[in-house]
Amino acid sequence: MFDHERTLHAFLLDYARKLADGIDDAQLADQPAPGLNHPAWINGHLSIATDYARQLLGEPKACPESWHRLFGPGSTPQADRSLYPSKQELLDALARGHEAVGRASAGASPERMAGRHAIELAFLKESIPTVGALVSNLMTTHLGQLSAWRRLMGLPGVLQL
Repeated sequence: MFDHERTLHAFLLDYARKLADGIDDAQLADQPAPGLNHPAWINGHLSIATDYARQLLGEPKACPESWHRLFGPGSTPQADRSLYPSKQELLDALARGHEAVGRASAGASPERMAGRHAIELAFLKESIPTVGALVSNLMTTHLGQLSAWRRLMGLPGVLQL
């Protein structure tokens, strides 16, 4: 199960690493435009997204609970760099989460994935109603924000077309 998503998931981890390349750790909380999510928040959010996917797949969370508060739904990126883990910690957590989700998704139960999830966010309940659809979403979204941040900071794109 999730064969296509695992291919995208692996591509997106590689893409995340490329997007992080050339960003100095001290820049991780820079916001070149008001309200723009910065790399520390984006990478932390992606890391806890792997925790949510793991839970939906029947596995325990791995990120610290403090990360779920700092990077979770409803959190707001802060400009204070000291509030966030290092770039390496964030990238390591993301890689571990990707590996765990890739492994767990390969053995996912079709019956479980067809069921409805219990997340109370209205937009998820309405537009992504099943466990499988939500796992698929968590495995394949979010990196456009980091690409936009790089461009606003004057950094080059990372995908060669």
